[in-house]
Amino acid sequence: MNLYPLAKALTYIYIRFMYKITYEGLENIPADQGFILSSNHQTFYDPLFIAHKVKPQMHFMAKAEFFDKKIVGWLFRSLGAFPVQRGKSDKSAMDTARKIIESGDVMAIFPEGTRSKDGNPMRPKPGVAMVAGMVGCGVQPVGISYMGRLRFRKKVTVRYAPFLSARSLAIDAKSTATIRRASYMVMDAIVGAMDPDCYDTYSKAADKEKGDKTTHADHDS
Repeated sequence: MNLYPLAKALTYIYIRFMYKITYEGLENIPADQGFILSSNHQTFYDPLFIAHKVKPQMHFMAKAEFFDKKIVGWLFRSLGAFPVQRGKSDKSAMDTARKIIESGDVMAIFPEGTRSKDGNPMRPKPGVAMVAGMVGCGVQPVGISYMGRLRFRKKVTVRYAPFLSARSLAIDAKSTATIRRASYMVMDAIVGAMDPDCYDTYSKAADKEKGDKTTHADHDS
């Protein structure tokens, strides 16, 4: 059973009631291909914010332990999730991601890997670029912006940046350097789509190609 269409409709009503949401850059969303959808990540509401203006079904990876529980596992699968073994190569999960994207659906992956506790964009993990490189797809960056804590009737801006095609990302799945470079291309595009006054700093590697660990603040409030 696919509960995604029903859940999408109900949650859209909910978030529209809870928050004052503005969507921008909708013309950048591809209409003729599957892709990876990536945004900054601050709250559990982020998947709802970014999914509602994307027509294809959105899928996401969840740690395999969730699927060991019958009810939770069934619910996750019904909403478009599939298991992944974290911390190691999972060929089955990668094959599933490939099938999803090749079918014209969307994979949602947060490049930071976890939620930002202070709202500041963080360094990207390699996951988005690795999947994009192995599947051969593009990435749709999204910036979610709001001031302070997410409260009732808070103004939220969801801005879709220009689409990053597989060609522009130029990822060699066997090359750490191209994966690192593409990871920052995606994260830089996400940060560029965010309102500058909604965060204090964005720390990134000074030399992306060489993997320099030095960080610096690129934006100030």
